[in-house]
Amino acid sequence: MFPYSFPTLLCSFLFCIGCQHLAEETPSNPNAVRPHVRRDTRIYVGTPLDATYKKEPVLDSGRRTGLELKAAFSKISGAVFIGRNNELFADALDRARTTRAQYMIFPTILKWEDHPTEWNGIPDKVEIKLEVVDVVTGEILYTTIIRARSHFMTDGGDHPEMLLEEPFNRFAQSLLKSESTPSALR
Repeated sequence: MFPYSFPTLLCSFLFCIGCQHLAEETPSNPNAVRPHVRRDTRIYVGTPLDATYKKEPVLDSGRRTGLELKAAFSKISGAVFIGRNNELFADALDRARTTRAQYMIFPTILKWEDHPTEWNGIPDKVEIKLEVVDVVTGEILYTTIIRARSHFMTDGGDHPEMLLEEPFNRFAQSLLKSESTPSALR
């Protein structure tokens, strides 16, 4: 009847479900209004300090987080700048002002766990706090925390930065102000 047996189909189904990443966003204030950016908005992405795991630094985690954020915001704006080195909030704000950015997206790595999930079943985990800052005033306009983890089954080669692409893309898209073209100009 079927070319595949039930156990084969069940294993394939479980493998596909097990490989998906889980991500969620939790705003610090659920009633806060997200700032809106347009496609011509100048955005500066800070490069956070590297994470620590079990009191050991996770080298390059800050740079990789910054690059993932820059990639996400580059999809919604043509003018996205990124810090070259790991930087503190005040340093990032100064650099954002020198680039004449309107908004700064400043990430802080709260958790960064890279496990050999394919061998031990412990998922990779990442937790990043994102602050959207008005560069001129230095005011934090919006804060949210992105949490992501891999599932219990992976094929190897996964790393925490791979968990960030989808939630960072969703976050960036949520800030994009839809621009409608009047029907007479179409």
